[in-house]
Amino acid sequence: MACAGRLGRRGAAAVLALMVSGTVPALSGATPAAAADRATDPAAAATGKPRETVLYATSRIVQASYQGPEGFVQGATLVFSEELSQGNKKIGRNGGICTVTAAHPDGTGDAQCAITSSLSGGDIAFQGRFPVLASGEGAARRPVLAGDFEVAVTGGTGAYRTARGFMRGHPVDPVTTRVEVHLVR
Repeated sequence: MACAGRLGRRGAAAVLALMVSGTVPALSGATPAAAADRATDPAAAATGKPRETVLYATSRIVQASYQGPEGFVQGATLVFSEELSQGNKKIGRNGGICTVTAAHPDGTGDAQCAITSSLSGGDIAFQGRFPVLASGEGAARRPVLAGDFEVAVTGGTGAYRTARGFMRGHPVDPVTTRVEVHLVR
């Protein structure tokens, strides 16, 4: 696949933040005090049922490039890197690759993404389908996220080697996404 070159900050923001941003939670702890630790559910411990921990973070684009066929077409690929934070504290980074799997004439479509979050205790992997829309004109058309998304936690390493669950994301602006990760143990 030929590289179309590095996108400008605004182009990367429009493509990346809206397509896959917020793909990783801060696994070092939850930000909102109300959700500080949902993992200590006495009922879950007593019944032997899995317990869930909900973690919150914000992702911000730092680099992105668009590769492959020009425009909003099947097979076009986005490679990206993001910074993860809780409040003003940087807690990790993520990187991933998304490929447009469907690009319809009306400007709607889908992208399949694989993302890895690197945190102090290890890595967490995510994978899933993102609904996308075409943005821009002609050969400059790129996919952007069509709204909120939910993808699967597919595994991890280190402290997260038994990770399973899902992640939800909500784009805030072209470079920022709020995410919540639901990990089940």
